[in-house]
Amino acid sequence: IILIEKENFLYLLFGLLPLLYIFYYEILRVIFKPIIGKFPYSPFREKLGARVLGSGYPKNRKVKFVDYIFGISLIFLPLITLILLSTLLNHYFIKSHY
Repeated sequence: IILIEKENFLYLLFGLLPLLYIFYYEILRVIFKPIIGKFPYSPFREKLGARVLGSGYPKNRKVKFVDYIFGISLIFLPLITLILLSTLLNHYFIKSHY
């Protein structure tokens, strides 16, 4: 990984975004399950108190505010991690090549 060029390494980093998403999904699911008492749900268009539209959830499951926090953190944590990693690696490559 260290021997490849900077541009190719950044492409590899962007290619890891789906794995970062799955990684954060599993971690956040473990964190939020005790808070909610059920598996968390990431609402798309549902409003607070509306019935969950996803499959695999109980029919009486309602959208809670914590579900919104779960969904927002699931969007931003992988992106923030990707930005931080690319910034750190860019700094590393600039320092090591000059």
